[in-house]
Amino acid sequence: LYLDGEPASGADGDGDGGGGGDAAQAAAPLRGKISFVDLAGSEKVEKSKGQSEQLVEAFNINKSLLTLGNCISALADLKKKQQQRRNGGTNLTHIPYRDSKLTKLLKDSLGGNGVTLMIACITPATYNANETSKTLRYANRAKRIKNKPVVVMDPKDRLLSSIRRELKSLRAENVWLREQLGLRKPQFRDETVD
Repeated sequence: LYLDGEPASGADGDGDGGGGGDAAQAAAPLRGKISFVDLAGSEKVEKSKGQSEQLVEAFNINKSLLTLGNCISALADLKKKQQQRRNGGTNLTHIPYRDSKLTKLLKDSLGGNGVTLMIACITPATYNANETSKTLRYANRAKRIKNKPVVVMDPKDRLLSSIRRELKSLRAENVWLREQLGLRKPQFRDETVD
């Protein structure tokens, strides 16, 4: 699901979003992507007693979950590997995004420029204690991934927002100087730069 929107009105000031603050974000329309994925848990062939088509589907689900688990483990261990490399080692970690369609789709959410939320559904039933334990371990590995989302801006939009901030600052300075000299306040017309 892709979202397009207009920036919130009255966005001024400097934030630490990496793109130059809220004022910088106000220059360009906001765009985002939301991915909703229901992983459905691993498919136990003995429990489901599936037939030929269901077995193929169960195999594909398990393969995708295994690949996702491998990506999560590699991303969670990435900081440890980077520290080893800084200390003289050359151990580079490969993230297997291309091993399944699921991980290709979730690449931005897992280790890219996004915020990710994982909800693990478990049951207190003793019948599924093993499944619950595996789910909690899976979620714990995912919790160790640390993303640092930043606002990605087009260079033209960044320049426009910088010019708008400077214009706003100069107008405020002009008003202050006029007040100090006892002159009337200027009437600025709102100009938009296209």
